[in-house]
Amino acid sequence: MSPFDRVAYRFFWSLLWLVCKVWFRFRVVGKENLPADEAYILSPVHRSYLDTPVGGMVTARRQRFLGKESLWGNRAAGRFLTIVGGFPVERGTADRAALRGCQEVLERGEPMVMFPEGTRRYGPVVQADLMHAGPAFVATRAKVPICLLYTSPSPRDGLLSRMPSSA
Repeated sequence: MSPFDRVAYRFFWSLLWLVCKVWFRFRVVGKENLPADEAYILSPVHRSYLDTPVGGMVTARRQRFLGKESLWGNRAAGRFLTIVGGFPVERGTADRAALRGCQEVLERGEPMVMFPEGTRRYGPVVQADLMHAGPAFVATRAKVPICLLYTSPSPRDGLLSRMPSSA
C-alpha cells in the first residue's frame, strides 16, 4: 500500500467511524475476541448495504474484503474500493484468482472479510443451504481462525429506521 493509500484509508476509516458512532450509536461487543496481530477471517451475516463498511469498523486494522467485480466497472469507484481494502471477485464461479488473493492477504498477516452468503440476503434467519464454503476453504488453507460477526440494529435506540435494508 502506497503512503497516499495509507493516509486515504485512515481518513475514510476515521470519517466512517465518526458517522457510525454519531448516527448509528455504533459499538463493538466482543472486540477482545479478534486476534490483535494475526490474520483471521471476519465472517459477517450480510443483511444490509452497511455490513461491509461497518464490518471494517470493528478494528482499526485495515481489513481486506471481496466485492462483486462489477463494482470496479467505474474507475473512480474501483480506485476507492481498492484503497479501502477491496478486491474484485467474479461471482457465481470458483474464482481461483480471488481465492489466491485471499490466501496471499492472510499470509501477509492481514485480516480478511468474507461473507459466507456471498451476497445480501433477506430475513432474520441464516439459511445453511445458501452458505458458500469460501471462508472455510480459505481459512483451512491459510490456517487462520474464522471470527463471526452479526450487525444488529437496536429497536430500543430507534436505529431500525436508520439502517438501510437490502433493496
